[in-house]
Amino acid sequence: MAVCELGYLGLGVRDLDAWQRLATAVLGLQVGGRGSDGALYLRCDERHHRIALHPSSADEVRYLGWQVPGPAEFEAMLAELRAAGVDVRDATADELASRKAVRMVRFTDPAGYPSELFHGPLVPASQPFHPSRPMSGFRTAGLGLGHVLVFADDVATMERFYVDRLGFKVTDYALRGSVFLRCNPRHHSFGVSAAGKGPRINHLMIETLSIDDVGRALDLCEAEGFPIVASLGRHTNDHMVSFYVDTPSGFHIEYGCMGRLIDDATWTVHVNDWGDAWGHKRVQEQHQRAMRVDPAKTPFAHMIAKERVAS
Repeated sequence: MAVCELGYLGLGVRDLDAWQRLATAVLGLQVGGRGSDGALYLRCDERHHRIALHPSSADEVRYLGWQVPGPAEFEAMLAELRAAGVDVRDATADELASRKAVRMVRFTDPAGYPSELFHGPLVPASQPFHPSRPMSGFRTAGLGLGHVLVFADDVATMERFYVDRLGFKVTDYALRGSVFLRCNPRHHSFGVSAAGKGPRINHLMIETLSIDDVGRALDLCEAEGFPIVASLGRHTNDHMVSFYVDTPSGFHIEYGCMGRLIDDATWTVHVNDWGDAWGHKRVQEQHQRAMRVDPAKTPFAHMIAKERVAS
């Protein structure tokens, strides 16, 4: 049994108004209503919501929602998690109502990220999705919300948990200590990096259907006063053409298109020695410092050492 997509993301946020302006004026997400606690629901497709922003005194990760295809897969994975000693808790009635799912359970991963397993998301057919600004839409069908990159002290333990317990597959590694994991054809739905302290998200990636959607959002960031963290560029691993914008909560959103899809029949795991084919110039020096990592402490230190000798 395996997770099939990143179904939703829940965040605690201090500045809900600024978040709503970023989501609607720049990103093109549709407001899908409010939760009983005042949470702002954001849509990017036919689902009731993909992102929930809960009013909070602190900016924090509330939950990562991992979807399985249906009830049989849900029960099988739940049994496997419990057999493996994972502390799994059934959702309360309020939590289930908030997530708009048929069934959901909660657990914490090895790095401390609050996580949820669910099936049966609500699709309100009577309320079709409409982007909040003119654009072609988002690439979610069969792929999920997008991807998240998180920080963890022990990347290897996180890798084993997501592969062994949730059924992810390793797509590739970055030479300086990151692993990228997939649960569907999207290059990765989950990435783990040793370059910062967790539990904290480095970025959420949202993928559009057109390079024009990305370019217009880049212009709108400037017009609306949201700071660009990294310029337009293309990654070497997932081939995403994207830029990064800072959010009101201090982490980043990668806004891109043309991401790579993986064919399990032909793919082989490898290590990438460089992150970008072009672009993605860091605009904020603070971001540059946060992403630095001691090469000697990465899982691939021996490769880096050899590379330096050779050069």
